[in-house]
Amino acid sequence: MAPQGSDQNAPPPSPGAPMTPEQMAAMMMMPAAPAPSGVTPNFDNPESRADMTIAVCTVILAIMLISVSLRVYARTMITKTFGWEDWTCVIAAILNVGYVANAFVVLQTGTLGVHQYDLRIGTLMTKTYFASLTASQSLYPVVLLFTKLSILLLVMRIFWSVKAARYFVWFGIFVNTVFYFITFVLTVVWCAPPAGGDPIVYGSKPSCQTDVHIISVVQSGFNIGSDLYLVLIPIPLVAGLKMSHARKFRVSFVFALGLLATVLSAINLYYRVLSLRTTDVTWIYTTVYITSIYELNIGVVCVCLPCFPAIFRTERMKNFMSLRSWSFLKSSFSTSRSKIWKPRSDKGDYSDMTSLKDDKSKGDVPSVTANSMELRDVSPASAGYRSQV
Repeated sequence: MAPQGSDQNAPPPSPGAPMTPEQMAAMMMMPAAPAPSGVTPNFDNPESRADMTIAVCTVILAIMLISVSLRVYARTMITKTFGWEDWTCVIAAILNVGYVANAFVVLQTGTLGVHQYDLRIGTLMTKTYFASLTASQSLYPVVLLFTKLSILLLVMRIFWSVKAARYFVWFGIFVNTVFYFITFVLTVVWCAPPAGGDPIVYGSKPSCQTDVHIISVVQSGFNIGSDLYLVLIPIPLVAGLKMSHARKFRVSFVFALGLLATVLSAINLYYRVLSLRTTDVTWIYTTVYITSIYELNIGVVCVCLPCFPAIFRTERMKNFMSLRSWSFLKSSFSTSRSKIWKPRSDKGDYSDMTSLKDDKSKGDVPSVTANSMELRDVSPASAGYRSQV
């Protein structure tokens, strides 16, 4: 039986002959993928994950933008030290916004997030859909690169005096830059149309439909390895500091938060592989977008976390935390619970990242990272090295 709405009298095209307008119209009305056994395609009101995907991704995007804004404020207005890792962080944030906005455009086309068998071929064959997909595929490695560069440069600034750390960071910068540059170039060459070209024609080529997807799978596998690499550089260095185990754990947690990005990379890899083995790509790819966006934005948030203590240590924030307006809230809780509203007098209460003082240090010993906001109070006598930043 012919697909719903198709021209049943349209003759099939001869092999190698161009389609007539009637034949093309009939093909555009056909389902984009075969429906599972016992399932009737719903072309008029299909189930969609689009709104859910947009809502979930908006949450992490908002958290990332707030984190970057606080970082920029802390670095420009409080510490007045704006370094290379700050610039790469800002660039990564801007690229993240572009990547998420482009994903939202695809989701609003009514294609992504819908079962592919609930879509007609004509619904998928639009310039907006193909152009947005190509933009996402091209932008993704660039956002990844700047996100990981900002993390590597942060580690370098904190542990600059450790020779091994510098070597590991430079190696990571080189490998990540080369890999993501190659994947970016291949994606653009295989999928992006020239000026004035039709994105449908170039996006439908086998090199874009198959080869680029294979590259995306390889890229996800590389992401897992590079995420683990970013975690393994700083944690052993922090472990070498002579401080309480509790503080070591809290400081390492900031860097180890990157393990969450590793988990997301693994999930992303699974669904990218799955998309190569299924005909329901438009449904599966919403999970790919969610994990990609969370992976990218969590990476940026991790870079921003060490800057938060500088904000809480300002007089303005201390005054805010001690305003009389909080008295009503204090009286609403029991005595034990109301302690969380008391202003903190010692800076260690705000974050371990600004009070990594050696438990055994004595006297006026310069800090390990005297100019580093993240590790301001670590003793060089106990750590065995001195900051150069």
